[in-house]
Amino acid sequence: MVERFTEPVAAAMRENKLNDATLFEKEVRYHPELPHKEEFRQFLCLIEDEESEEKCEEVERLFEALDSQDSASSDSSADEKPAPKRQVKAKTKAADKDKKNKKEKKEKKEKKEKKNKQNEAELN
Repeated sequence: MVERFTEPVAAAMRENKLNDATLFEKEVRYHPELPHKEEFRQFLCLIEDEESEEKCEEVERLFEALDSQDSASSDSSADEKPAPKRQVKAKTKAADKDKKNKKEKKEKKEKKEKKNKQNEAELN
Protein backbone atom coordinates (compact mmCIF):
# COMPACT_ATOMS: atom_id res chain seq x y z
CA MET A 1 0.00 0.00 0.00
CA VAL A 2 2.78 2.37 0.92
CA GLU A 3 4.57 1.92 -2.42
CA ARG A 4 1.39 2.60 -4.34
CA PHE A 5 -0.27 5.32 -2.24
CA THR A 6 2.50 6.81 0.01
CA GLU A 7 2.60 6.36 3.79
CA PRO A 8 0.03 9.01 4.85
CA VAL A 9 -2.59 7.76 2.40
CA ALA A 10 -1.92 4.10 3.24
CA ALA A 11 -2.19 4.85 6.95
CA ALA A 12 -5.51 6.67 6.43
CA MET A 13 -6.85 3.77 4.37
CA ARG A 14 -5.83 1.23 7.04
CA GLU A 15 -7.36 3.31 9.81
CA ASN A 16 -10.60 3.74 7.88
CA LYS A 17 -10.88 0.00 7.21
CA LEU A 18 -10.12 -0.86 10.83
CA ASN A 19 -12.66 1.61 12.25
CA ASP A 20 -15.58 0.83 9.92
CA ALA A 21 -17.24 -2.49 10.83
CA THR A 22 -18.48 -3.16 7.28
CA LEU A 23 -15.13 -2.40 5.68
CA PHE A 24 -13.33 -4.37 8.37
CA GLU A 25 -15.46 -7.43 7.66
CA LYS A 26 -15.05 -7.25 3.87
CA GLU A 27 -11.60 -5.74 3.36
CA VAL A 28 -9.41 -6.80 6.30
CA ARG A 29 -8.15 -10.25 7.12
CA TYR A 30 -5.52 -11.80 9.29
CA HIS A 31 -2.57 -13.40 7.54
CA PRO A 32 -3.45 -17.08 7.03
CA GLU A 33 -0.07 -18.29 8.31
CA LEU A 34 0.39 -15.70 11.05
CA PRO A 35 -3.07 -14.82 12.37
CA HIS A 36 -1.75 -13.79 15.79
CA LYS A 37 0.53 -11.06 14.35
CA GLU A 38 -1.29 -7.73 14.04
CA GLU A 39 1.44 -6.25 11.82
CA PHE A 40 0.77 -8.90 9.15
CA ARG A 41 -2.91 -8.08 8.74
CA GLN A 42 -3.94 -7.85 5.09
CA PHE A 43 -6.03 -5.05 3.59
CA LEU A 44 -7.92 -5.21 0.33
CA CYS A 45 -6.97 -2.28 -1.92
CA LEU A 46 -8.45 -1.45 -5.28
CA ILE A 47 -5.67 -0.31 -7.55
CA GLU A 48 -6.98 -0.57 -11.11
CA ASP A 49 -10.21 0.94 -12.34
CA GLU A 50 -10.26 -1.42 -15.30
CA GLU A 51 -12.86 -4.03 -16.09
CA SER A 52 -12.09 -6.92 -18.35
CA GLU A 53 -14.47 -9.12 -20.26
CA GLU A 54 -13.73 -12.81 -20.46
CA LYS A 55 -15.30 -15.33 -22.69
CA CYS A 56 -15.60 -19.05 -22.21
CA GLU A 57 -16.04 -20.88 -25.49
CA GLU A 58 -17.49 -23.95 -23.79
CA VAL A 59 -20.31 -21.94 -22.25
CA GLU A 60 -20.95 -20.23 -25.58
CA ARG A 61 -21.19 -23.63 -27.28
CA LEU A 62 -23.70 -24.77 -24.65
CA PHE A 63 -25.86 -21.74 -25.36
CA GLU A 64 -25.63 -22.37 -29.10
CA ALA A 65 -26.59 -26.02 -28.58
CA LEU A 66 -29.56 -24.99 -26.44
CA ASP A 67 -30.62 -22.48 -29.10
CA SER A 68 -30.48 -25.12 -31.82
CA GLN A 69 -32.45 -27.57 -29.65
CA ASP A 70 -35.02 -24.90 -28.90
CA SER A 71 -35.43 -24.03 -32.57
CA ALA A 72 -35.67 -27.72 -33.54
CA SER A 73 -38.34 -28.42 -30.92
CA SER A 74 -40.31 -25.32 -31.92
CA ASP A 75 -40.25 -26.46 -35.56
CA SER A 76 -41.74 -29.83 -34.61
CA SER A 77 -44.53 -28.33 -32.55
CA ALA A 78 -46.51 -25.42 -33.96
CA ASP A 79 -48.32 -24.79 -30.65
CA GLU A 80 -45.17 -24.00 -28.72
CA LYS A 81 -43.73 -20.51 -28.70
CA PRO A 82 -40.13 -20.30 -29.86
CA ALA A 83 -37.62 -19.88 -27.07
CA PRO A 84 -36.01 -16.44 -26.78
CA LYS A 85 -32.61 -16.26 -28.40
CA ARG A 86 -29.77 -16.00 -25.98
CA GLN A 87 -27.35 -13.26 -26.70
CA VAL A 88 -23.71 -14.04 -26.30
CA LYS A 89 -21.22 -11.27 -25.61
CA ALA A 90 -18.97 -10.15 -28.43
CA LYS A 91 -15.79 -12.12 -28.83
CA THR A 92 -12.70 -10.70 -27.23
CA LYS A 93 -9.47 -10.19 -29.10
CA ALA A 94 -7.90 -13.12 -27.28
CA ALA A 95 -10.72 -15.43 -28.31
CA ASP A 96 -10.46 -14.24 -31.91
CA LYS A 97 -6.73 -14.84 -31.86
CA ASP A 98 -7.23 -18.31 -30.39
CA LYS A 99 -9.77 -19.14 -33.09
CA LYS A 100 -7.40 -17.88 -35.79
CA ASN A 101 -4.56 -20.00 -34.38
CA LYS A 102 -6.77 -23.10 -34.38
CA LYS A 103 -7.78 -22.44 -37.97
CA GLU A 104 -4.16 -21.98 -39.04
CA LYS A 105 -3.15 -25.23 -37.31
CA LYS A 106 -5.99 -27.07 -39.02
CA GLU A 107 -4.98 -25.67 -42.42
CA LYS A 108 -1.34 -26.67 -41.87
CA LYS A 109 -2.39 -30.17 -40.86
CA GLU A 110 -4.60 -30.54 -43.93
CA LYS A 111 -1.81 -29.25 -46.16
CA LYS A 112 0.64 -31.72 -44.63
CA GLU A 113 -1.79 -34.62 -45.08
CA LYS A 114 -2.35 -33.62 -48.71
CA LYS A 115 1.41 -33.50 -49.31
CA ASN A 116 1.83 -36.96 -47.70
CA LYS A 117 -0.90 -38.38 -49.96
CA GLN A 118 0.82 -36.91 -53.02
CA ASN A 119 4.16 -38.43 -51.97
CA GLU A 120 2.52 -41.83 -51.44
CA ALA A 121 0.87 -41.64 -54.87
CA GLU A 122 4.22 -40.80 -56.50
CA LEU A 123 5.88 -43.77 -54.79
CA ASN A 124 3.19 -46.18 -56.03
